[in-house]
Amino acid sequence: MSADHNGSNGVPPQPEKPGAIRPSVPTLIPTLFSIADTTTFLKHEEDEFIDFYTERNIPQMTSKEGPKIARGDVNGDGLEDVYIGGANNLGGHLYLQTAKGFQLSDQLAFKQSVEFEDVATLFFDADHDGDLDLFVGSGGNNKQSGLRGMLNRLYINDGKGNFSFAENGSLPANMGNTSVAVANDFDHDGDLDPQRDRDPERTEHRASVALA
Repeated sequence: MSADHNGSNGVPPQPEKPGAIRPSVPTLIPTLFSIADTTTFLKHEEDEFIDFYTERNIPQMTSKEGPKIARGDVNGDGLEDVYIGGANNLGGHLYLQTAKGFQLSDQLAFKQSVEFEDVATLFFDADHDGDLDLFVGSGGNNKQSGLRGMLNRLYINDGKGNFSFAENGSLPANMGNTSVAVANDFDHDGDLDPQRDRDPERTEHRASVALA
């Protein structure tokens, strides 16, 4: 039996035309980034509140905007750590960075704050002891203004990344909807003062500053 000179599909191979350009094999170029292990991070879950039931004319559900994140070195090891805010009845989480990646930090103070929805987060030195404390603003259009669920919170760092809830009176009274939190030296005394602002789409627009 004569040899089969056909291709694998039974069609004779076509002769290569003079001057034909062969496709080049792509060269792998080293990149600055690589895929990190994210299995440590818990999946964020939103509550089942449907905005359209109470606000029929809004273009989108503002309660599904995802978690807010604050980053900073909370335990003084030179690595940036991350706080990821939680939705209503779920609570936020602190992740400490190590040489091998991030580790979930077990924080009793955050577990005791699951009744709030974290809509603004900010690391800053509230008590002037050289470490980062945590401001968390509360909000959500599934709660009425004036309820405890709108209370902003301040957590004090012991310098090792362990946080405790600050006593009442540490922040100005607030029962409205917080949208964003930033820090600046508003009174020019050399330290940072936190400012929180409300979401104009959810309630009256108003800002307040807590002087440190």
